[in-house]
Amino acid sequence: MSLKAKISTFSKPKENEEEVMKQQRKKASFNSKCAKFEKEPLEKKDSVAKQKVKMFEDFEGMAVRENEAKIRKEEFQKKKEKFKDDTKDEEDTSDVELTGIGEVKKKKSLFEQQESVEDDMKEELEKQKRREEFIEKQTLFGQ
Repeated sequence: MSLKAKISTFSKPKENEEEVMKQQRKKASFNSKCAKFEKEPLEKKDSVAKQKVKMFEDFEGMAVRENEAKIRKEEFQKKKEKFKDDTKDEEDTSDVELTGIGEVKKKKSLFEQQESVEDDMKEELEKQKRREEFIEKQTLFGQ
């Protein structure tokens, strides 16, 4: 095979530009026609009259929902009052009153203080053990 034959095998064949343009136009028109059907259908909006009809149909349901909402509010208020009563009792019994700090912060600070005291004690014990071990080793190797 000659060099020109090898090149021609990989090169594109010459096409008529007018035919290519016609094919592209056909494809574009077909795609535009199909695009109309691909769009989702628009949802119909309810008219004012239909909304009024729905309101009267759901009137019984609305009354039930309103009653349930009232019951939930009352239960919430009862629970809220119980919680307030409990917190007032706890505040009265506690000797330490920190203004502006919630109960959680009070308990957390007490817990952290206990931890820090325990940690300090543990550290002191460890230091003493290390000192004793060091002294024992000195006496062993020193003799």
